[in-house]
Amino acid sequence: MRRPTIEQLAADLGATDPVPTDDGLRALCPACMTGAALTITTPVPGTGATLSCASGCHLGDIAEARGLTQARLDAFLESATTRDAPAAASNLAAGLLDRHDLSSLPAAEPLIADTLDRRTVAFLAGAPGSYKTFTALAWACSIATGTAWLGRQAEPGKVLYVAAEGTGGLDARVTAWERHNGMTVPAGKLTVFPDALPLADPEVLEGVCRLAAAEDYDLVVVDTLARAAHGLVEESSKDMGLLMDAAHRVRRATTRGTVLFLHHSSKSGATLRGSSALEGASDTVWTSTRKGRGVLLRCVRAKDRDFDADVFDLAPNASGDSIVLALRDDTEQDKTPGGLREETLTVWRDLDQTFGAARQTFSRSEAFRAVREAARDDATGLSDATLRRRLNDLLELGTVVRVAAPSGSRADRFTLARDTAERHGLPLHNVMRDDGDTFLDAVTAPAA
Repeated sequence: MRRPTIEQLAADLGATDPVPTDDGLRALCPACMTGAALTITTPVPGTGATLSCASGCHLGDIAEARGLTQARLDAFLESATTRDAPAAASNLAAGLLDRHDLSSLPAAEPLIADTLDRRTVAFLAGAPGSYKTFTALAWACSIATGTAWLGRQAEPGKVLYVAAEGTGGLDARVTAWERHNGMTVPAGKLTVFPDALPLADPEVLEGVCRLAAAEDYDLVVVDTLARAAHGLVEESSKDMGLLMDAAHRVRRATTRGTVLFLHHSSKSGATLRGSSALEGASDTVWTSTRKGRGVLLRCVRAKDRDFDADVFDLAPNASGDSIVLALRDDTEQDKTPGGLREETLTVWRDLDQTFGAARQTFSRSEAFRAVREAARDDATGLSDATLRRRLNDLLELGTVVRVAAPSGSRADRFTLARDTAERHGLPLHNVMRDDGDTFLDAVTAPAA
């Protein structure tokens, strides 16, 4: 006997106004008078269908409304298959894109510049005790307030933080961030759900999608993947594929939102624990690795952008009853004018000598080349990783700032904020005369 499709099942149940969804269809429930949505899905093709009513009708209620026993309804569900071929083909045809459609697709939009993009699924992975939650909360608070994170601009928006491992310490950590940044997270901008949400459960997933759509979150943080994957096997590509499908459904329920999973790293610390399907279906992956008392935060995957420079050497700084992570500093006796370490001052001098007087813009690679070509003894031996960290020091200080990239370019551009440098007591090179000539080797510094 030919197995009934879910369209036929909906008709047999008296569910009206069916609308196709990603994994089934949605119609009006025949058992309640509220016109609530009845979702019929086939999570795994060929394994039967599931029903869930937005108003909470039980299967027995739906069966009774159609004069069926629940056993008979269960048999219908077990025999149902995916939507019929013509309907599926029609859905596929409606989703095809031609060349004009491709050019009209939205370009990548930053949520936090060079860190998280909109409309993506991302991971932050690390071993226990690697400050993952501190970093995720810093990102969440930066978005909730529109505050830059380590010099990288965050777009203001709403955040849902799913604290699946409990809320202990969250208030102290958010308070520490507020104290460190001198501001308060506005009411309604950062919302916490204090329990696990098993996304493999169709009813839970439907509820999360409805909430995400109603609130239109810009960031949904799931802390952690292990709690969201309850009942699934992390090493199973099939199970993790289902979880990633669920994550993308949550993402699509928002207008431009991003889903961020906190997860454990592999034994090597270089990638995600479990099936490679996780990283394969993600857009961005950051890893957090302990380094002494601090942590190395590194981007190891980012679609459509260069992420080689994304390495941060962070250390915990006390703030109230908790800590915040900030760029690692040397002791005060190692500091130079402006409170910078000597390596950072070296990078500043070389950048200012090359780009400062003419107010040129430059890319990261051009900045690194300028330092290397300056042929300074004190620049000898600076690795690429060190140069990245020292450039990040200057970005956080505000003496190097990002500017708009030329049309069609994906590479970041920067310029020097010499007024800010002067206020911080940094030396200025290539000082301009009133007549426009340049003292090529002049160096000035504000009076002490």
